[in-house]
Amino acid sequence: MRQFPDLVNYIVDMVFVSDMEASIVYVNDAVTNNNGFSREELLGKSLSTIETKITEASFREFWSKAAVGTSRTINGQHYYRDCGSVPVEIHSVLIEDGCERLVVSTVRDITQRKRDEKLLEEKNLQLQALVNAPIESLFQIDPSGKVITANQTLSKRLGTDLETLIGKNLYDFIPQELAEVRKIHIEEVLKTGNQKTMEDRRDEIVLKTTIYPVFG
Repeated sequence: MRQFPDLVNYIVDMVFVSDMEASIVYVNDAVTNNNGFSREELLGKSLSTIETKITEASFREFWSKAAVGTSRTINGQHYYRDCGSVPVEIHSVLIEDGCERLVVSTVRDITQRKRDEKLLEEKNLQLQALVNAPIESLFQIDPSGKVITANQTLSKRLGTDLETLIGKNLYDFIPQELAEVRKIHIEEVLKTGNQKTMEDRRDEIVLKTTIYPVFG
């Protein structure tokens, strides 16, 4: 790798090459352009000085037992001089350069990805809160009956918990006769694209159910 620095400099991601003691022996231009340290400041230093979730001991423990060609991808925290640590994805591979074994790591800033994941998680929590708000059963299933979304009211009425219900087939939780009737009505709603309201009786309870088609 150290024989082809010009080639490595075409890589947009930051590239670190470390020896088996976790000492940095090469960095590409993306490293010095992004993290605020000069090449001279980094060469010879431990990888753990800028990858805050990597320790020299854990580095040696893993790579000393690995065969040439072994690779792994982990999430870490990369230290930038100007803005502190940021979340990164580190993809590393063990190579052999002559008689020397080296670990080549590409490091990608995933700050935006983490923000997007957090935003999606918050939206999912908000959606689940809205789903759980009604006192009536509320659920979404695919054409086969697989439960995509449901609220706590439904899971309690079916005698199970929400975690168990999601991903399972709704028809497995209701009487077969009722399941067959529901399938017919759902097929009709999907075919016509129109909502439908129906009533069915369980013991002394009359249940009113409205089915809405959701496409896309």
